[in-house]
Amino acid sequence: MYLSLAKLQSMLGVSRGVVDGLIELGLVTPTRRPRNALRFTFQDGVLLRTVLQLRTAKTTPRKLWEALDRLKRELPDELPLSGIRIAAERDAIVVKTGPSRWDAVTGHMLLDFEVATVGGDVVLFDATPERKSSAIA
Repeated sequence: MYLSLAKLQSMLGVSRGVVDGLIELGLVTPTRRPRNALRFTFQDGVLLRTVLQLRTAKTTPRKLWEALDRLKRELPDELPLSGIRIAAERDAIVVKTGPSRWDAVTGHMLLDFEVATVGGDVVLFDATPERKSSAIA
């Protein structure tokens, strides 16, 4: 199933400029139909929706384009951008692959230092070693 540019714009509320920018970066590759009409795949629509969600986060458009461009260059062809989970966390664009998270602009792995609540009672163990008596009988 293919979507026309007008249908895509009405569904997502995306501007022509954003679509053109993604086409220019090679992130979205619509096909041309008769009369030069653009047709987009479902995966193109998923990527456009993700980009719109990232644009509403606290990140700059420049950082967003850098992240998407880097991802496009470094991901294998078998793994399209619409096939990975991309989200904004604070001012960073984060890629989530299974349990790992990494910054899409720098490529650095992100560690989760969030303190988790402990269920149940906490027991502290004395870690000092026992002294052996050296008394000779």
